[in-house]
Amino acid sequence: MESSDLPTDRLDKNQQFASSQIKVYPTVSAGELKIASKEYLGETAVTIFNISGQKVHSELMEISSAESILNLTHLSSGMYIMKFSNQSNNQSHKFIIE
Repeated sequence: MESSDLPTDRLDKNQQFASSQIKVYPTVSAGELKIASKEYLGETAVTIFNISGQKVHSELMEISSAESILNLTHLSSGMYIMKFSNQSNNQSHKFIIE
């Protein structure tokens, strides 16, 4: 199977996690995460993947220096990966829901 044949709703397990201008905290929570950026990034696709790489949540958010709250209390306990994508930005962060 070629990489172009892989489903687009899964996260590549070999993807590197870069430190970035988007801040996500706390990294361990009950499901409410705070998101902020050093600069205005505008409308950004936020996609959440479970540790198996399956997409479990997605939405569009306005990312700016003002703090935004993402409510993920509907997700089960475990480790997740949050991917941010827009025209100028493509970053990922790991977090845990207790």
